Amino acid sequence: MRRPTLTVLATLSVLGLALSSPLGAEPVAWDQARITELAKQLVAELDAALAAAEEAPEQATVRLQRQRDAAIGQVTRVHQVAEKLYSELRAGRGLHQTAPYFEDALERASETYEIAGEAVRFKKSIEHWEAAGEIARKMAPYYERP
Repeated sequence: MRRPTLTVLATLSVLGLALSSPLGAEPVAWDQARITELAKQLVAELDAALAAAEEAPEQATVRLQRQRDAAIGQVTRVHQVAEKLYSELRAGRGLHQTAPYFEDALERASETYEIAGEAVRFKKSIEHWEAAGEIARKMAPYYERP
């Protein structure tokens, strides 16, 4: 599996995804039931993050409003990738079949932060991103390989 760059991890931690060294941790044995449950929780938190982003107040400038709208589009894409990850895990797909979805979700989350700027970073949204990040941190050792 290709490792995300330090820039991606740094951006994710700034985003509040609580990814304090998720990759680079000791790999753990694959546990299909556990990783599937974590993916289910991740989708639920991203559902809430998406709802919170959509509730963000109108922005003060057109530029910020466009950033907010673009960020909502990105959050939707992160959510879609997480749903695909969960779907594949539920269908019994293992580490090698689902690792690209996990990595894609991390990369898209990084892009979301870059696009969002200040437009959708408000408390309600951040709380859900942090919870999603904690779940991603728990998932990462399953995808870590020497």
